[in-house]
Amino acid sequence: MHTTIGAVQNSIKTATDIAALLRESNLSFQHTELKLKLADLERTLAEARGELAEIQEAMSSKDKYISELETEYEARNRMVIHLLND
Repeated sequence: MHTTIGAVQNSIKTATDIAALLRESNLSFQHTELKLKLADLERTLAEARGELAEIQEAMSSKDKYISELETEYEARNRMVIHLLND
């Protein structure tokens, strides 16, 4: 799942870079409307990158919590086995 988020982040960054390049280009893209739409695209992509970063952080936190629970479970399981064997 983390790999998927990383791939999405890279894709969004690439799309942002392309939009910036098109917006800054002096070719036939001098129309104000097109530049505004590209700026809006860049803003939306930046927001999506931020949201993905938040999701990745939440997933990392949950992974850590799950690991802690597994460690606690294993310790309690060993204690129960030890008590049953005594």
